[in-house]
This record gives sequence, structure tokens and C-alpha cells, in this order.
Amino acid sequence: MLGGFALLCLGHAAAPAATAALDAFYAPACRLLSTWLAAIFAPAFVTLPLTMPSLAAAQLALFVGLCAAGLASSTATNALLYALFRRVGGSGRAPAEPPPAAAARSRSSPFPRSERACLAAAALASAAAHFLCGTPLALDVALLSSSLLAFSVASTFPPRFNLVVHPFLTTSAVTMGLCAGLALVTSQSWHAVLSRYRSGAGAWLLSLMGPTVISFAFQLFAYRKQLAANAVQIVGVGVGGAMCGMMTAAAAARALGLPHVLRVALLSRSTTTALAGDVARLSSIEPGLGMLAAFATGLFGIWFGKPLLRLLRIEDPAARGLSLSAAAHGGALLTLIDEPEAFPYAALMLNLGGACTVGLLSVRPIRAFLLSVALGMPA
Repeated sequence: MLGGFALLCLGHAAAPAATAALDAFYAPACRLLSTWLAAIFAPAFVTLPLTMPSLAAAQLALFVGLCAAGLASSTATNALLYALFRRVGGSGRAPAEPPPAAAARSRSSPFPRSERACLAAAALASAAAHFLCGTPLALDVALLSSSLLAFSVASTFPPRFNLVVHPFLTTSAVTMGLCAGLALVTSQSWHAVLSRYRSGAGAWLLSLMGPTVISFAFQLFAYRKQLAANAVQIVGVGVGGAMCGMMTAAAAARALGLPHVLRVALLSRSTTTALAGDVARLSSIEPGLGMLAAFATGLFGIWFGKPLLRLLRIEDPAARGLSLSAAAHGGALLTLIDEPEAFPYAALMLNLGGACTVGLLSVRPIRAFLLSVALGMPA
């Protein structure tokens, strides 16, 4: 994404007309991927039970509770860092230029009834083909169609309901329920059906993750003036937020007496799930624990992100996007997708914040310091 954004900026400097034409050409695809963003993210959460090690209930509750508390503390810290670096870098104000995708979304519903009817028909037909002929491909199509149908229907629910139960959660719950029902009907284990989903329908959706992240480059390009004006704040929140988040997580986990492996796993809470495994490996722990920390934080970001921003009285779009995304990564993206001015900052910090976390942990003295904070002994 960052490379694509840089190329678009270079192209705009060299050939503005050609770059504008390229932006317009890819706008429908970017709009489509943005519309289905939560459905594309869902398979990683649905298949989390396949990689998550077993934990005692009390330990799991404390671990998840620390993720929730960490979201609040990190968002507040990031907002303070933004305000601090804003004094250094200036106000960061630039003329607003709403991206075409935002305007297009306001004109018509992206989830018409005809679309839901087609998805329902595809799900029923492919499910029937699987049970009659035993075709694995038909099962994959049935699960894919059902997941997309669940998201399409959930996205039409009243905003008040979706504020509490985000379509991402509805889609994930429906998919997990379908896998559980299929396991019951076919006398298979739930993990076996989830494994099939991960290698089939889930893999198809996750294959769109890369293009989706790259598509964010076009949204960043639409706000290039604002991003450039806030460059100091962006870098400051990215680096400072990553370091402060890991330090507070390590110290809090140690103070509450979590097992050593869970203390270290919390270092992954403010990065993306894609990078959480790498962070866990850098810290020599099971990748599934790092992914659990990242997912739990992201989910709390979906539930409490906007109320937290209101509580902290963070109204500036740049501050909203940077503060929440540096703490809740993908959860911030899903939460702020309806805020066209804040979303580009959240998308940028999704990548930059994760890169800063991995980069800091890759420096041996910093990693040793953080592990000593978490474990209470020289690392």
C-alpha cells in the first residue's frame, strides 16, 4: 500500500493527467473492495480457533481484559502524541478533497435485494449439489455464498444495531454457525470443517486481502495533501504509539501476574493479525497467541472505538484515524470506514503502525528491554 501510494504521488508529479485517469479507472474496483471490506477480513477471525492454543478461563479473561484496557490507554496516548507532534509539525490543515468512492457510496445502496437473492440461490444450489454429489467445490461455493449473503444482509440492519453488532461479527458468527451445523450433519469435527473452510471459501476471500490493502493507496492518494501536511504527526504516532503500547502492555501484564508467555504475547496487540505472527516469532512464542491479542484488540476497537473517541473528545479527522488505528489496526478500519476524512489516516497507520512494531522489536536492544519489562528479568 505504501509503495503504491508513493508511485501514485510520483506519477502525479510527472504526469498528472495519466495518474488521474489511472485513479478513475481503478475507482470502481476500490469501491467494491471497500464495500466488502469486513467480509474479506472475516475468514481470519473465523479460522482463529484452528491456531489458538488452549488457555485457562481465568487467564484468557485477564488476557482479553488487558487487550480492552490497552485499547483505551493506547488510543488516549496516541491522541496525546498527535497533539504533541502537531505543535512541532504545524496544524496539518489542507484543503479537503473528498475521494470519489465516498461520493459514490452516498448515491445508492451497495447491497440491493437482487444481489441477496442471487447469493441465496447460489448458496442453496451449491449446498444441494454438495449433499447430492459430494462435490467439495460445491461446499466451498456454498460457504462462500453464505458468508457474503450474511454480510450483505447484516449491512442493511439499522445503524443502531450495527453499532453494537458490527456486520463483521454477524458474518463471522453466521459462518462459524454454518461450519458447526455442517459438522453436526456430516458427523465431522468442527475443526475439520473449519479447516475445509480455511482452505476453500476462506482462502478465496483472504486472497482479496492483498488487493484490498493495495486499493487503500488510491484513497491515500486522494488525501495526499492532508497526509503530507500531517507527516510529522503520522510518523510520531506510528513510532511513539508502537513503543508506548508495547511498554504499557508488558508492564500491565507483569503487574497482574500473567504467565510469561501471555505477557510477551500482548506485545502483538496493536499490530495487524497478519503481522502478529511475525511479532510472536520475534518474541519466541506461539504465533496463535499473538494473533489472539491482535484480534481481541481489533474487536474491542469495533465495539468501543467511536464511543472512546467521543469520550476522549477527539474530533479532528486525522487524530481520529491515527489514534484509533495505531491502537486497534483493522478494527479501526472497519469502524471508521464511514468517515471519509479519517479513513485514509486509519488505512495508512494500519501499515505504518504494524511496520513500526515489527521494526522496533527487530532491534535487539529494544526487544531485550521490552522483554525485561514484561518478564522482570534480563532477556
